[in-house]
Amino acid sequence: MKRILSAGSLLFFAILLAGAAWAGPPQDTEPPAGEMGMPHPPMPPMMMKGGMNTPLQPLIELGLDDGQITRLIDVHSAMIKRQLPLVRRLNELGKQRQALLDAGETDAEQLRDVMQEMGKVKADLMVNRMQAEKQARALLNAEQLEKLGDRPLPMFGGPHGGPHGGPGHPMPMMRGRKSRMPGPGGPMR
Repeated sequence: MKRILSAGSLLFFAILLAGAAWAGPPQDTEPPAGEMGMPHPPMPPMMMKGGMNTPLQPLIELGLDDGQITRLIDVHSAMIKRQLPLVRRLNELGKQRQALLDAGETDAEQLRDVMQEMGKVKADLMVNRMQAEKQARALLNAEQLEKLGDRPLPMFGGPHGGPHGGPGHPMPMMRGRKSRMPGPGGPMR
């Protein structure tokens, strides 16, 4: 099963890199001299066409070889395997916290214990992510590291990535919770 997952991931990255190569380099979008408005840096090709840029654009720009891509996928897969139980535990603790808050009388000691446990799990998630990113950076050569700079790799929680190295997360009000933000008729109930 692991081999199929790696082959599928490798195919995804190959298609992604081929698409980036097909799209070509970004075009200059500077306004002509004398035109009002502030100068903007060149936009990536997909954004100029009104589409969304790929969140893996920094990886594409690094010019990774096939071996580096395979090893990056392996590092990321190992990180996700370590993160999943922690994310599940964090979700369970979040439900416990919400149940305590929804209870008529909140036990402050229980709530404090749950919040401390959540903090420990979040710290473990961050440590795992940072270790995986350190392993991934060790796979890059000096030129690629210079291009990347101090930006995090997107597959490890960088631009458009979630806090635990996965995809981004929806806003809390879209997770089925009621929002306390005021609407046209006052706070939503």
